[in-house]
Amino acid sequence: NKWLNRIQVTGGMVENEETFYTMMYHALLAPTVCSDVNGQYMGYDGNVHATTGGRIQYANFSGWDIYRSECQFLAMVAPTEASDMAQSLLRDYQQGGAFPRWGVPNEDSGGMIGDPAAPMIADFYAFGARYFDTKAALSGLVRAATAPSVNAPLTKIYERPALAEYLKLGYVPEHQNGGYANVSMTLEYNTDDFAVSQLAGAVGDRSDSVLLMKHAQYWRNLFNPATGYIQMRRADGSWAPGFVNN
Repeated sequence: NKWLNRIQVTGGMVENEETFYTMMYHALLAPTVCSDVNGQYMGYDGNVHATTGGRIQYANFSGWDIYRSECQFLAMVAPTEASDMAQSLLRDYQQGGAFPRWGVPNEDSGGMIGDPAAPMIADFYAFGARYFDTKAALSGLVRAATAPSVNAPLTKIYERPALAEYLKLGYVPEHQNGGYANVSMTLEYNTDDFAVSQLAGAVGDRSDSVLLMKHAQYWRNLFNPATGYIQMRRADGSWAPGFVNN
């Protein structure tokens, strides 16, 4: 009740109010606490670690599903907890080798596409959750956006599959090396790059902000002016056959 009362709504039907607070309750259920009362938790490197300064380690980040709105909401209503969530993602990267896409307590499941930790952390910062190591988080996110080798050694999951081709061609091509859904993957990377660009700009890193803003425009490389649609391209630049405008 204390948490739900952080937001007061008035007017409308009782049913609408019930729906609002039910959904707010659901939004506060995850990510979940995975550190014990003494701060210890099993890290992404398979070793036991401990938080300091009363911080909490969070897990079960449904990255692709929550960066569009839940992270912003959590930053506004629970900035302390959201800051710990951002710091938790950073620890996962530092201990496991890569930011998780769909992180469970002790490793990244590798589900979904894109690099959702980028907009998640940028969202947290932009909406008021800033009590985390912003400099280290930005450094890690920039590295993940520019170094195709970034991966988690224990699970062999690459943070950004097909990144080498994305950086070379300006899009993820048909028959890419790793990952799936090449057009959607390109658009997700554009979103991720935009998010990191905004975070970099907010903390005064103009160089990385400009670079990643340029990458964020790569969606243009998949826009076919002849059809008016975003379409799949081959590595040689030709449009992949079989596109049907329904």
